[in-house]
Amino acid sequence: MKHFLLIFLINVICIEIKANVTSSEELQNKDEPTKLLSRRKRFLIFPDGSSFQIVFCTQNHGYLQLGNIVWFGTTAALAWELPTDPGAFDMFKDLKAYQGQRRQDILYYVDEDGKIVDKVEYKRKILINPALAKRSVDAAERNKRNITKFNIKEMHKLQKNKMLFENLDATRIEHHRTERQEIYAKLEKFLQTLGLDGKECILKMLCVTGKQRSKQASFVAEILRAVFTLPKVPDTMSKVHKHYHDAPGSNGDCSELYPKCEAISME
Repeated sequence: MKHFLLIFLINVICIEIKANVTSSEELQNKDEPTKLLSRRKRFLIFPDGSSFQIVFCTQNHGYLQLGNIVWFGTTAALAWELPTDPGAFDMFKDLKAYQGQRRQDILYYVDEDGKIVDKVEYKRKILINPALAKRSVDAAERNKRNITKFNIKEMHKLQKNKMLFENLDATRIEHHRTERQEIYAKLEKFLQTLGLDGKECILKMLCVTGKQRSKQASFVAEILRAVFTLPKVPDTMSKVHKHYHDAPGSNGDCSELYPKCEAISME
């Protein structure tokens, strides 16, 4: 029993001594300077001409006294050029003339040492805002008449009586006819699946639209009027879609001419 207690005390003393030595070494290491780890700088390289853009768009609508809707949109955009060559930043350290300045539409080419070897004028690409692009229908009509100043009432009066396809050339008219004829064929199949006579309903819509050209209707009716307004080209008219051409010029009541379609109405 005495030998066991003696061995136990010796182990406790050894553990205590080892702990004191470890703590003293840690205190000594605190006074010594730490080893610095270093590595080369890393860069993100983007394709030439890359930029980071933030675009903020807002859109508001209002109602005029004449019953029309006006949409007003504003757009604010900011762009920051992204680095394309990490060596290009070295020239700002040696040349004070470039400090605090932006590129100003000039591309600088530098060598491995960061020295400028050449500079080329940067030409920005022409960007066209789709909201400001001119439509073919409006552009063709604008070339046929002189733009004069008039008030809002006169403007809407002209808009109600405007013939969209009156001054278009044959190529553009044929394009509008082809696109609409394809839509009519698809709408016929869609209405057929709803249990209606698709062909009869499409012809009725064309007939009603042809008789209400100068009458201003509701917002939905104006959309339907634009879709079911078919340009007339008698000389190049397709025999397959001849019934589409004849419907807008039909004489008589459209409901009596196409009695199989009672669910379609422009009102």
